[in-house]
Amino acid sequence: MARCSPFTVHFRADPDILFEKAMAKARDAGAQVSGDMDAGEVRFKVPMFGAIRVHYQFDGQSLIFQCKDRPLLLSCAMLEHTVREEIARADAKLGAQQA
Repeated sequence: MARCSPFTVHFRADPDILFEKAMAKARDAGAQVSGDMDAGEVRFKVPMFGAIRVHYQFDGQSLIFQCKDRPLLLSCAMLEHTVREEIARADAKLGAQQA
């Protein structure tokens, strides 16, 4: 298992709503989620490869992520790209609903 450097994702949506939507989506995808609105951890099991364990921390309109464990076949760049894409998609959807 390997770690990745932390990265920050900025968003415009209400942090409380974004948090609830993101945690629900993670749980629906089979993740184990621990923590709260301030900080926590999300774990995904990857069959035959191990698990992905990501720590998150809210800081105003930003989310700071750090992958603590990942399968070696999953690059940090791919993981970061996927997280950024999902947050951007949720942010855009929530922004459209709030307008």
